[in-house]
Amino acid sequence: MKISVIFILLALFLNNSDNLENGKQKLSKGDNAGAISEFNKEIEINSKSAEAFLNRGIAKFNMKDINGAIADYSQAIEFAANDVNAYLRRGQAKNTLKDFEGALSDYNKVIEIDPKNVFAYIGIAFLKEDTKDFQGAISAYNQAVEISPNNAEVYSYRASAKSRANDIQGCIDDYSKVIQLNPKDIAPYISRGAAKQKINDFEGAIADYSKAIEIEPEFEKPYYFRGWAKQNSNDLNGSIQDFNKAIEINPNYAPAYLNRGVSKYELNDKESACADWRKALELGLKEDATNILNKYCE
Repeated sequence: MKISVIFILLALFLNNSDNLENGKQKLSKGDNAGAISEFNKEIEINSKSAEAFLNRGIAKFNMKDINGAIADYSQAIEFAANDVNAYLRRGQAKNTLKDFEGALSDYNKVIEIDPKNVFAYIGIAFLKEDTKDFQGAISAYNQAVEISPNNAEVYSYRASAKSRANDIQGCIDDYSKVIQLNPKDIAPYISRGAAKQKINDFEGAIADYSKAIEIEPEFEKPYYFRGWAKQNSNDLNGSIQDFNKAIEINPNYAPAYLNRGVSKYELNDKESACADWRKALELGLKEDATNILNKYCE
């Protein structure tokens, strides 16, 4: 009899473990509904499984059931009071629902438990940006940088916040740090180039876009942005060449048609300009293309 009970308990334990692991595997593969089903089974067996509630909350969040996710994260916290991941996840969910005070409380709880948790400061920064408190966001990113000084992603986030706060030079400096940390990533070159254009440093912007092209020559966006910088510096023929290249790589890239039309119009090639604007309209730039067509093309 005792042996039978032992085997029953062992079977329950193994099934319990299988449910949790199966749920995690399904979650990792994007099968959120399947994951929830597995975590439900786990919770039926172990109603105080913080891990099951946490992971079910993640799956619900992925399925846009934000309130359901918050309820599960709260259950996870009830059974594991110092689980920083549950607080982080709940803070993210509350921020999604614009419960900024609740989200901030959760992120601060993470910092109370783990003062060096960089993700809590990033969460606070996102929250501050969502409420248009860009200086508050920058302050939180500063804390994150202090904790993780070689984290390129944090510098990139802070650069964006500085741009929104109109600290363009600070933005450029942060993108320069990102480039120093990840010199083969084209994204910070494009972003730094765009920031330089804001202060009319077209030569510097063109240099950044050219570097991005050197790293990834078959990507249309650096050609488009370089063409835009050349257009702004009155190199209209050079801009058309870059827009041509962007379109050659991606024939459905509507912004390149729109701006190539602008350069052509400035060079008195109205017929070709209007054709480009009609193509941009066809590809989905309805408002911008329609406005230009109505103003310049009969």
